[in-house]
Amino acid sequence: MTSQPPSPFGGAPEQRGFDFPCSVEITAVGLAAADWVERVTGAIAAAGLALDPDSVRSRASSGGKYQSVTLAFHAEAREHYEAAHAALRALPGIKWTL
Repeated sequence: MTSQPPSPFGGAPEQRGFDFPCSVEITAVGLAAADWVERVTGAIAAAGLALDPDSVRSRASSGGKYQSVTLAFHAEAREHYEAAHAALRALPGIKWTL
């Protein structure tokens, strides 16, 4: 039986990072497209998450090939955080979620 060393952050991985319920910020980076912001915000809404419309901001990469969209949403539990990442990763053209 192998035991893992204790984490310097304390607690099990599923218990670290956020104190739910909370507002969570997430960034989706994908291929630049005229409708990228709408696709990202639409994916969050379609996942049933409460998006903060005032938090949405977008930025193009220096070469213009990629576009990032950062937004905040309300998460009642870790499952909401995971659902947001899953919804964004399912988008065509997605490269990363942060």
